[in-house]
Amino acid sequence: MYRFLIAFAFSVFALSNLIDGKVQGQSRDYFIGNSLTDNILTGRALERAAAGTSNPIQTSQHIRCGSSLTRTLVAVEDPSQTGICVATGDSNFDLGEFPNAFQQDIDRLILQPFTGSSFQAELNSTEILIDTFRANPDNATDPVFIYATWGLQENFLSIWNDHVATLEGAFVQSASTYDLLLSELEKDGYEVKVIPAGQAFADLITLLQTTKVGNLADAADLYRDIIHASNAGRYLGALTAYLALSGDSIENVSLDHTVFPFNLNVEAHGLTLNDEAVAGIRQIASQVAPPSVILGDVSRDGEVNFLDIPPFVTILSVGGFQIEADFDRDGVTDFLDISPFVTKLSGQ
Repeated sequence: MYRFLIAFAFSVFALSNLIDGKVQGQSRDYFIGNSLTDNILTGRALERAAAGTSNPIQTSQHIRCGSSLTRTLVAVEDPSQTGICVATGDSNFDLGEFPNAFQQDIDRLILQPFTGSSFQAELNSTEILIDTFRANPDNATDPVFIYATWGLQENFLSIWNDHVATLEGAFVQSASTYDLLLSELEKDGYEVKVIPAGQAFADLITLLQTTKVGNLADAADLYRDIIHASNAGRYLGALTAYLALSGDSIENVSLDHTVFPFNLNVEAHGLTLNDEAVAGIRQIASQVAPPSVILGDVSRDGEVNFLDIPPFVTILSVGGFQIEADFDRDGVTDFLDISPFVTKLSGQ
């Protein structure tokens, strides 16, 4: 076995020399959902959170304001329906609208089920979108995330904790709803991950019932109206989403909470966070979205074994990037990652 591993290391090293320099790893993410998550779902906060880390992000999206995934699919099929309400991207990165966007190579798909449809309808729509995404061979094994978001400020915590989801009932933003959704998807053979933004809100609001967190006093400080996030809520959501997507640790994220897209007018949209509030928000985000990347699991099957060798070689040969193959966490998959990869394989 060791002879084979040594031979493999040398062959991959030779292959890596064909790559013209280092390739900066930049994930191509695509979002489908509504506008509830504000600038988080449209990607600006995520791109900002990822800036300066080893896991930069490019984002594009198909956003239909105030709509469930079910209504979004209906609108795509029916030109008479109101279309998207947020630009699909910017001049640097724009995959366009669904379903045409799925014809392109996407690294991560993020779906946001939402109110306005039954639970069963949202489950069905989620599965349709995943099937359409996976129909493109380039996206066949790329991860899918469910954005589990927060609900209305009024009675949010009691609904989040006490609502009991059923297949026949309405889709309600609650812990039970997302638990049931993930369970049903798994039962139907769909492997998805979760961005626990709603749980982050719930944990912080629970804490605020007994103590202040810096200059955060209560749930209202996370909102700028009945549902959209304040500076504090945006910061919490962006950090949670980035950590869940990237598998990075909070120590590697130096996101400045005072700059775009968090610099909402303070008088209209809430207070400016002090240092203690920032620290508390960062702690909550890191607790609900701990690092989950398995280094070496390039095939993304939950294990590190010889099945990971072919995709690792492919990434090197095409000058690609994948976080599971970036052992030194420098944002690049290159020859420096070969030795630790071989070491990880030899230990299995």
